[in-house]
Amino acid sequence: AAAAARTGLLLAPAGEFGFVAVGLAKAFKVLDASTARLLTTAAALSMCLTPGLAALGDRLAEPLDRLEAAWLRRSRRARDDAAVGRAVKNAQGELVVVVGYGRVGRVVCELLDAKLQRYV
Repeated sequence: AAAAARTGLLLAPAGEFGFVAVGLAKAFKVLDASTARLLTTAAALSMCLTPGLAALGDRLAEPLDRLEAAWLRRSRRARDDAAVGRAVKNAQGELVVVVGYGRVGRVVCELLDAKLQRYV
């Protein structure tokens, strides 16, 4: 998420080609002079904001990474809960075999205990 935010903020400003495109559009009478001036000014101002946008991306990186990690933990937990629910439903009173008693295995066993499902 942090890399995407940084990239988006750095790609948001206009580039030098904008000046060329606006100049050509004005030369071929696609844009009138006042519109061309407005677009050129907007492009120049957006380019001036690039260092500030880069700094903003750096400041947002850590909070966005924390937010993404929390979201992934919640979604992983919900997926694990659903998997245990399906296993319990399919077991219909049979014994559930839990392979491994690491971090995930302990959580699975706690969920099975909560569902009153026997396991080994």
